Amino acid sequence: NNGYYELDDLEAAIEDYSHAIEINSNWEGRNSSTAYFERGLARFKAAKKLNNSDHMKEAVSDWTETIKLKLNYSIAYYNRAQAYSFLNNHEEALKDYTEAINLNNDWGAANLLLAYLRRYRVYEVLGDNEAANQDLQRAEELLKEHPEYETYLSPSYMY
Repeated sequence: NNGYYELDDLEAAIEDYSHAIEINSNWEGRNSSTAYFERGLARFKAAKKLNNSDHMKEAVSDWTETIKLKLNYSIAYYNRAQAYSFLNNHEEALKDYTEAINLNNDWGAANLLLAYLRRYRVYEVLGDNEAANQDLQRAEELLKEHPEYETYLSPSYMY
């Protein structure tokens, strides 16, 4: 667990992850795919905090490396889709949300619900109302099984 990330010192966290990747060591019990994934998280958080598309592109690169090392990692596709959405690359976001949903492993019902809701928004932006409505229906079905995630319907989660 990177203490810098927890303390919100994102630049120091990014440096730590970069060093771990550079020396390609088993860093605090984690491997390269984890270091890329977590550096992507730090870059994503920094990008959102600073509204910085360069950091967001770097997060996309990190999650691309993560996926190369760990092909079936749903959450990496999901996170990369969020980054693509931030960059207004809706076609790539759509592909990654779809891949994350199809893989649907290692991440739990909450993330699956968010993936449907966020893909729903991408379909809306792209003008595919039929597909958008299907995703909204899937999300509503998941909410029936998991009413504790009702807050995920709020705009802060969906946009």
